[in-house]
Amino acid sequence: MNVDDIKLTPEEQEIEDSIETWVPAGQETRDHLQRIAERSKKNEAISIRMSSFDLSRIKEMAAEQGMPYQTLINVVIHKYVTNRMYDRDEVLKTLRVAKESGAL
Repeated sequence: MNVDDIKLTPEEQEIEDSIETWVPAGQETRDHLQRIAERSKKNEAISIRMSSFDLSRIKEMAAEQGMPYQTLINVVIHKYVTNRMYDRDEVLKTLRVAKESGAL
């Protein structure tokens, strides 16, 4: 596959367009992320009951993302408990409004 044949999503294109403005994280941020990574290695196995429909849908979504379904469940739970679960459409709407107003 040729690089020119790859079709980026609007989100991916936005990242691609802004990549040159990114700066490396400072030492304090890197240390903080390292501590988070070390804590996240201490996983516990759990059992959970869910509807067959939900599990089937999660498995489909995970396959679309190219990851195991257990990983997807873990990602969703982590985003929820860290208050980082966002509605994609609302984020895109906010970015669009910010660009139109000249804030970005």
